[in-house]
Amino acid sequence: MGALKYGMYHALRFIPVAWPSAVGACIAPFSQKLYRDMDFAQRISANMAVLNPASSETERQKAINSWWQNSGRIYAEFSAVEKLAAQQAQSKTLKTGITDATKAYENILFVSVHVGSWEVLFATLDLCLKPAVIGPYQPEASRFSNRIIEASRRRRNQFAFPPGQKSATYLSRFIKNKSAIGFFMIDEVSDDQIHFPLFGRAPVQSTNAARAVKIAMRSNALIVPIIMPRRSGTQFDVQILDPVEIRHSADDKDAVAETIQQLNQTLEPYVRAHLDQWYMLANLRLDE
Repeated sequence: MGALKYGMYHALRFIPVAWPSAVGACIAPFSQKLYRDMDFAQRISANMAVLNPASSETERQKAINSWWQNSGRIYAEFSAVEKLAAQQAQSKTLKTGITDATKAYENILFVSVHVGSWEVLFATLDLCLKPAVIGPYQPEASRFSNRIIEASRRRRNQFAFPPGQKSATYLSRFIKNKSAIGFFMIDEVSDDQIHFPLFGRAPVQSTNAARAVKIAMRSNALIVPIIMPRRSGTQFDVQILDPVEIRHSADDKDAVAETIQQLNQTLEPYVRAHLDQWYMLANLRLDE
């Protein structure tokens, strides 16, 4: 499967920008059928029911089908990330909104969740801003997926740091001296679980959300949530949300938890509204 994915990635690189995404959507039903008995596929169905209890069974199944289609699009779109980002960056409204945010606040750390296409958002921010946009990444389980992602980032000359304390130190330094703008996905897997959004749970300190807050504290940065839901096909709506101010004390657990709660109030409604696009739905274990 990894070899097939890698071969398809190279084949899709040389066709019109909208086609890879369409190919991913077409392949999605086959993947959905192939993996239907896997634990993560069962979690998607269970979580969709728990997080959207007012929906009917037909509505939930439609949302589940949409989740698979969006996921298929995302993986196929890695062959065209830079083209899709260039398409998004042509929007004067978006570029103005992003540059205005960076002018209004001296140091910025953008945070987001896996809704729509996060890699296109990462690349779009880098195109719209003069300082480099950097952040950490969580490696995929498949070495083929990692090669695809790394090749895409090399092509557009964009760097992401591997997990670890050393990376956190560098990120803090670069953001603080304004040589880069930070970008964090704060709904990553930690301890085999998704801890953000909270969905009524208490904040956890050993997560990407907490790490983002601590780095913002150390670098005197303002946290700016940003989200990129898919409108249709390869069309996205980038939305810059209200910034979150924090107290600057890297050792203050209460401040970290309070800031995570503020971020949750901003981002959880968007995740709930786009469950069919939230990639991490497959990793969320609400029963644990």
